[in-house]
Amino acid sequence: MVEHVLTRRRRLRNKVIQAVRVAYRDGMEPPGDLPGVSDRRLDEGTWRLELAPDQDPQALLEPLSAAGRLSFFSANRPTLSEIFLTAVRRQRAGRGAATSVEGRVS
Repeated sequence: MVEHVLTRRRRLRNKVIQAVRVAYRDGMEPPGDLPGVSDRRLDEGTWRLELAPDQDPQALLEPLSAAGRLSFFSANRPTLSEIFLTAVRRQRAGRGAATSVEGRVS
């Protein structure tokens, strides 16, 4: 039982999605063709760019800054809440149910 829980925890940790938060001084949005970005959304004035597995967040700094003057750039590991919501979305998607989970993650 304990080994099963540890194995699942390791698998989830290995699938953790890294993200970059970015904002431009003039309020523009980041380019749509950034390499390695699997999802993007506006969240309280900053753009959250989710990266595909094994992508380096620093590789985005140059194309993001070339698109406009950055006022904020931060590479983030997901919070525990984000990991939980991702796990719930994946579980629901596996059952064919709705995949969105509402709620604010801080």
